[in-house]
Amino acid sequence: MEAKIDGFFQTVIRYLDKVESISNTCSKLQTQIEDHKSQYQMIESVNPSEFQIDSINERLKSLLLKKVADKISDFCQKQEESVFWFQEQSDLLNKKLEKCLESEQIKSQSLEYGEYITWMSECCTLIGKYALKAQYFNLQNPKKSEQMDDNQQETIVDESDYIFQHSNRSNQKPTQSFIVDHEDSETLNYNCTLYTMRNTKVSKESPKKKMSKK
Repeated sequence: MEAKIDGFFQTVIRYLDKVESISNTCSKLQTQIEDHKSQYQMIESVNPSEFQIDSINERLKSLLLKKVADKISDFCQKQEESVFWFQEQSDLLNKKLEKCLESEQIKSQSLEYGEYITWMSECCTLIGKYALKAQYFNLQNPKKSEQMDDNQQETIVDESDYIFQHSNRSNQKPTQSFIVDHEDSETLNYNCTLYTMRNTKVSKESPKKKMSKK
């Protein structure tokens, strides 16, 4: 049982080691998605006939729109792959916790392991919450080039709202949505630290117990 519990917290520690890097990757991709969506809107609003140049026509406009839309799709795909990691880690930890709870040793010694289980459950809740949060923001992005046209009208309305009403959107960073809340991160680190300290203390006391029995 000790090995299963230790395996759980080691997984959380590895999660904490990687989560910042992967969150930053999602944030950078989100910035690129937003930038290219703005480019798409700008191209969409252009009337080629106003240039009165043969080479600038509707065909060129369509090609540019497709190129930008394909780029957006590519960024979305990469972001989706990164976001999947969060759900993968959440599922893995839930399975580890479930195996511990199904153990006969836990059922017979619930008081001894109760504190560990409480920390583990809290870790699963926080990591699961963040996995859902990352998926939610990821779902806001179009996954295919064709969806750009369907979402265009709504997007333009949103953009005009923040331009003409001078909303604080310009001061907002959509990429921040992929960053783990500091409080949640602190709680995960705290639980892992408590486990490590408690486990180290138990490990040091065990040899003394064995010697006293002799």
